[in-house]
Amino acid sequence: MRIMGLLTAFLLLAACASVAEYRIEDSLRDIGIAPNRADCMAEQLRDRLDSDQLNELADFLSSLTRADSTGEGVDVLLDIENPGIVGAVLKSGISCGFSPSR
Repeated sequence: MRIMGLLTAFLLLAACASVAEYRIEDSLRDIGIAPNRADCMAEQLRDRLDSDQLNELADFLSSLTRADSTGEGVDVLLDIENPGIVGAVLKSGISCGFSPSR
C-alpha cells in the first residue's frame, strides 16, 4: 500500500513537470525563440530545474509578450529574479544555440 502511494505521488509530480515543460516550450515560441531552439531549451530546463522552478518559469513566461528577435527573447528571460532559473536559462540557451542538430 505504501509503495502504491509513493508511486502515485511520483507520477503526479512527473505530470506537473511535463505540463510546466510544455507551457515553457509554448511560451518560448510565443516570445520569439525559434521552435527548434524552444524545444531544446524546454527539454534542458526540465533536466536542470526542479518542479517548483519549472512552474515559476512557466508562470513568468506566460506574462511576457513577443520579442522582436531570439536575442531579445533571451534578454527578457534574464529578468527573472531567481538566479538558479536564470543560470539554467543561460546554459540551455547557449547549449541549444551551438547544438548542430538544432
